[in-house]
Amino acid sequence: MASRGRSRGLIFIIIAAAIFILAIIVTVIALGSSLLFGGQANNAPVLTPTPSGVMVDIIIVQQPVSRGTVMTEGVLAKIPYPQSAMVEGLFFTDIKDVVGKRAKYDLQQGTPLVPNLLSDKTVGSLSSMQIPKGMVAVSIPIDTLTSVSYAVQAGDHVNVISAFYLVDLDANFQSELPNKIGLVAPPQTIVSGGQSQASSINSITAKIDPAVQGRAELDATLNQPIYVQPSESQRARLINQTVIQNAVVLGVGDLSGGPSDSKPAAGPTAAAGTQATPTAVPPKAKIITLIVSPQDAETLNYLVLAEAHLTLALRNSQDDQNPATDAVTLQYLMDQYNIPYPAKLPYGLKLPSNAATPVPAQ
Repeated sequence: MASRGRSRGLIFIIIAAAIFILAIIVTVIALGSSLLFGGQANNAPVLTPTPSGVMVDIIIVQQPVSRGTVMTEGVLAKIPYPQSAMVEGLFFTDIKDVVGKRAKYDLQQGTPLVPNLLSDKTVGSLSSMQIPKGMVAVSIPIDTLTSVSYAVQAGDHVNVISAFYLVDLDANFQSELPNKIGLVAPPQTIVSGGQSQASSINSITAKIDPAVQGRAELDATLNQPIYVQPSESQRARLINQTVIQNAVVLGVGDLSGGPSDSKPAAGPTAAAGTQATPTAVPPKAKIITLIVSPQDAETLNYLVLAEAHLTLALRNSQDDQNPATDAVTLQYLMDQYNIPYPAKLPYGLKLPSNAATPVPAQ
């Protein structure tokens, strides 16, 4: 009996050892397969499931299109677009709805077409499309001083300040005072051929030099009347006022589509080891175009024709306040800034011999 128990235990031990050895062999085989084929397995493409969804076709331009171009089937194409993200009426979905229309703007390749990009009518200038309804565009002259040192660019908001000179006029002649005058001589007797004949015609002669209208005054020293004439022509009186506020700049310089006179032209590139030829700097822009109301356009046109001095004041594009301003004259400066009237002193400053005497602007 004892021998049978021993033989059974030995059998169990042999079976357990066989199972352990078999497990080791299976593990080694599995590791070997991983080492041999692991590189190819890592390089295998990972497939991601494509989400299922309904797609619709929208129309795009398959090549660059310039403004005003008539749409044909040759420049159009279709691409799929998720129907879930589709907004009704946003994109064109049928090529027949696009053919024959004109591009309002320059379109890049691949641009999806929406109704606002196309027109059924002849397309005007690009500048006209940038003007809001009820507004107009008008150009005025500028230079470095009147354009904030050319800091003003398209899209900026500006105020327009006008400065002009006023003179006194003769209401009937509409000419600048003082008037020129002449003396009227009474009728005289004319002797001709030994016979005298009375003339009934007054003669006009200018015997005053200069023949400029003056005024009669009583001289306090001589106690007798004298005739006073101006020593110079009439001095114009300067007035300065903001006439337009918050105008939008449509463009600076030439807006005809040609090279702008406000942008420098690219010069030739010098070859290695050679001296580059200096490129001439193009002149600065001489005009600027503003978007204003029709009434303000008439105001600007009048001021330009009257040769008023127009200056632009640059403002923040987010500033929508238009505060009232006071017209500036010499009297305003004296009163507003407490500038005293200089007294007539018995002494004064002597200018250096090489200093030029300032001449006041007339």
